[in-house]
Amino acid sequence: NELLNLFKFTLIMLICFHHTGWWSNTFNHGYIAVEFFFIVSGFFLYRTYRFKKNTVGEYLKNRLKRIYPTYIVILIIYMLFSIVSPQFFNGYDKKSWIISVIRDFSLLQAVGIGANFNLIRFNPPDWYVSVLFWGSIVLYLLLRLKYVKVILCIIITCTYSYYFIFQDCSLNDLWGYHYIFFMPLWRALAGMSTGILLGTAIENENIKKYGATPAYR
Repeated sequence: NELLNLFKFTLIMLICFHHTGWWSNTFNHGYIAVEFFFIVSGFFLYRTYRFKKNTVGEYLKNRLKRIYPTYIVILIIYMLFSIVSPQFFNGYDKKSWIISVIRDFSLLQAVGIGANFNLIRFNPPDWYVSVLFWGSIVLYLLLRLKYVKVILCIIITCTYSYYFIFQDCSLNDLWGYHYIFFMPLWRALAGMSTGILLGTAIENENIKKYGATPAYR
C-alpha cells in the first residue's frame, strides 16, 4: 500500500506539472498518468463487486459518501467565487449559472450533457470526479451481464481506436467528441474496463495457483 501511494503521489505531481506548464517539453504527455488512476479504480471496482457483493444501490450510496462531501464543499467555494468575480468565468447570464449549478451538483459536467451549450466550468479539474462517478456506476451495472468481458473489450477497442483515428495517433487530452464519443466519459470507461479485466486475470491466476481467490481486504 505504501508503494502504491508513493506511485500515486508521483503521478499526481506529473499531472500537476503538465497542467501548470512547468517544464512543458519534459511533461508534455503528463496527462497520460490519469489513465493509471482509471485503471486502479476499475481494479478495485471489480474487487468490490466480487467480494463485497454490494447491490447497485449500496454501491451508489457508498460512492456518494466517499466523494460527495469534499466535492460539494469545493464546488460551493467556486460558485461563490463566480458570483464575486464573474470576469474569471468569461461572463454568464443567470440562466446559464443556474443550469451549470444543477449540472455540477449532479456530477454531469463531463458526460456529454450540455456540451454544446455555453455553460460555466466552475472547476475544470472536477471532470475527473464526474466521469469516475458515472463511469463506475455504468460498469458496475455491466458486471452483472453474462458477456461482460466482451463488452469491456469492445469499449476499450472503440475508445482507443477513436484516439488514433481522429487524433493522428497521439493520446491527446481530448475534450471534443464525434457523435456519441464524448471523450472524457469514454476515456474513463476504457481505463476502468482495463482495470476490471486486470482484476479478472489476477483472480483467474490465483485460482490456478491456490484453487481459490484470497478474500477481499
